[in-house]
Amino acid sequence: MNDLHGISPGRTAACLILLELAEAPDRELQALLDHQATRLGLDDRDRRLAAALALAVLRYASYLDVQYRPFLRIAPTQVKPPVRVLLRLAAAQRFLFDRIPPHAIVHETVELGRRVFRLREGELRFLNAVARKIVSQEQPREPEARDPVRYLSARWSVPEFLVRLFLRKYGEAPTRELLATLGDEPVTTLRVNILKCSARELIERLQRHQIQASPCPELPSAVVLPDPSLISRAVATPEFRDGFFYVQDCASQFVAHVVMPQAGERILDLCAAPGGKTTHLAELAGGQVQVVATDQDAERLELVRENVARLGSPNVEIWDYERVRAVAEQQAQAFDAVLVDAPCSALGTIRRHPEIRWRITPAHLARFARVQEEVLDLAARLVGPGGRMVYATCSPMDTENAEVVLRFLERHPEFAVAPPSAERAQESVGIRSVATEAAARGEPDAPIAQLLQRLTSPDGFVRTWPHFPQWDGFEMVVLRRKE
Repeated sequence: MNDLHGISPGRTAACLILLELAEAPDRELQALLDHQATRLGLDDRDRRLAAALALAVLRYASYLDVQYRPFLRIAPTQVKPPVRVLLRLAAAQRFLFDRIPPHAIVHETVELGRRVFRLREGELRFLNAVARKIVSQEQPREPEARDPVRYLSARWSVPEFLVRLFLRKYGEAPTRELLATLGDEPVTTLRVNILKCSARELIERLQRHQIQASPCPELPSAVVLPDPSLISRAVATPEFRDGFFYVQDCASQFVAHVVMPQAGERILDLCAAPGGKTTHLAELAGGQVQVVATDQDAERLELVRENVARLGSPNVEIWDYERVRAVAEQQAQAFDAVLVDAPCSALGTIRRHPEIRWRITPAHLARFARVQEEVLDLAARLVGPGGRMVYATCSPMDTENAEVVLRFLERHPEFAVAPPSAERAQESVGIRSVATEAAARGEPDAPIAQLLQRLTSPDGFVRTWPHFPQWDGFEMVVLRRKE
């Protein structure tokens, strides 16, 4: 690579990251950011700039293409990948960021093309001409609105097949509202370890480290950070080391409440890594249940061990996956409850991981569904009479949820959907624990039981979208084995 003196290191990193993702969509944004930050020696300011630029382009890629499409004789998809990256980046800086002078956008765009991507002179002239036309616009262009699917896809940068699925599932108005939030910064939530402190105490402790946090209005045992960049500071505190909290989105936290651990139960977390839900179940139960955690990925199972140790989670056993398979082969029906937090497309985390939207195809969804059905069949052999299985994904797609469950029930008529009930919620040791936390905050009632009612659909699924678009998009359902 040529000498980069005089070019913004943050913009250089963003360009390289975006090109890598264009050429290898399966790569993870965070891993690429870490790599380029180390390779280019980015300081905190440049790292934040690189992340902001890359996230903006990934979240609004199709909308950014609209801004320069009129100046091309070919479709944006036919433009050479490095040139397309630079044009999107120019459009992002013009319309999504404040106080960047137009002449600076053009200059940096051309210099990045010359010195980072080593474009030919003809390509540089083309880049310069189109970048000038982009910055000459005072307001961003809107996509054509004749076809609602194409319009929503271009306006909110979501593939058309996903727009169609959302429209079919939620209807037009909720879909428009939801899509409009997918470019927002995700809410950053910490789950309070209620065995060690209250939400109020954790907020006070973080403030001593100049980290601002506030109570989560929906979940009494969670606190919210105002800026995702605070996570790196929060996990460097003694409170993190000593297990006072776990970084976890509200939707992910809600899964343990749907499990509703009851005193004396034996609960299996079948897809446990990295341990967020295992440790949450143990905390909610306060040692009154036995939690067994396993995962097919032996390396990631080590993360469960680490988190259980850090958080001091009581009454947790960690089993190798083959041991669980052996129990299932014996038809042992050894557990009162089995949590299947299944491998999935993770499309519900699209706000947190915007690169996912450009990676997942209908074929991916079909492959995930096959894996999910296999895991459910294994779990079914482990649930005792009258026991329950909680199936959960961080995906809003019916292909991975309702359709998977429907086929499971056809194969396993001994199970039936059992919507969470307010009566059972009151018996849950976890919900009683949260009620104590709510009372400590001066709230009259814990909102968990009410939230369960609000988020439970007529088909028995608990869905966080579209009710809470600021949360990740999770779906959960309780499947009870008949007596």
